[in-house]
Amino acid sequence: MDGSAVGSPTASQGPERRRRGSPLRGESGLSLIEAIAGTVIAVLAVVGLAYSFSTARAMVERYRIARLALGEAESRIERLSLRRAGNTDLDLGTHGPFPVPVAGQALCEESWKVEAYDDPANGTAPGTVDMKKVTVTVTWGQPVTPAQTVTLSTLLPR
Repeated sequence: MDGSAVGSPTASQGPERRRRGSPLRGESGLSLIEAIAGTVIAVLAVVGLAYSFSTARAMVERYRIARLALGEAESRIERLSLRRAGNTDLDLGTHGPFPVPVAGQALCEESWKVEAYDDPANGTAPGTVDMKKVTVTVTWGQPVTPAQTVTLSTLLPR
């Protein structure tokens, strides 16, 4: 037996050192490229989720204001229908716009238009003013976004 071959570091570790220098096919682990690719995918997913949440929140806020505007238009129609004939709110023409305060802020503007209306089914002469057509419009969203409106109409006795 040769003493140099048995205890020699070069003899026992020689082939292993050669394997460390070249990548092995069976090695498990994560390369730098795989780690970077995984990080990029995770960042894109988080950014996408954040964008989705902010978009959803904006939609919820927009529909909240739309519901408030619809409620205000219905309320104005009810208040006008309870007015007595001759009230200045029911004079022919356009009334407003007036700010609509919601929680201390003017989020919307309301206006209404009163027009003479001839009911053709009641048997009176054509052109006879039988009723008043009231159209209430609530507008919101300007100047930040394009104006959006809710419009309701009703017929009131003259």
